Amino acid sequence: HLTPVAIVVQSQLRAFAIRLRLATGGKTAMSCDTKFIQQVVKLVQKGIAVRVGPPGQLVSFIYVKDLARGIAACLHPAAENEIFNINGIERISVLDIIRNLERILGRMAKIAVVNQRSGQFKGRLISSEKAARLLGWKPQLTYGQALERYALAYAAELQRAARS
Repeated sequence: HLTPVAIVVQSQLRAFAIRLRLATGGKTAMSCDTKFIQQVVKLVQKGIAVRVGPPGQLVSFIYVKDLARGIAACLHPAAENEIFNINGIERISVLDIIRNLERILGRMAKIAVVNQRSGQFKGRLISSEKAARLLGWKPQLTYGQALERYALAYAAELQRAARS
């Protein structure tokens, strides 16, 4: 589920390819990351343990609006016949994500560490340095900023639904 999505675009004889990573934020940005955040928020609010794998596995996510800006940057003539990785620049562990959610929600999570399954994909980090160098693009929000925006909005949505 961490496989990048590739998009190839041809416009007015210009072609470029974009490899995308997981996006965070926005009600319509349903990614593995967003679903994970929703699940953790629900578990923390209910006091149920969050299952995490062994520490040390790092992932890189990007705020959905930064992703859109990265795709738009690829319309620049400098992108012609190039391949770009559009992703966040921060490497974060699942445990860090949970700790950030605890801070944002003001509640402690119960955590259950589970062993990694045999043959489980360990992830691969990619760099968007080429997009920064050739297109002047880089994410504007840190992962923590994007996570806070999304988690607070989602928690408020859950509270409104619970009152209905």
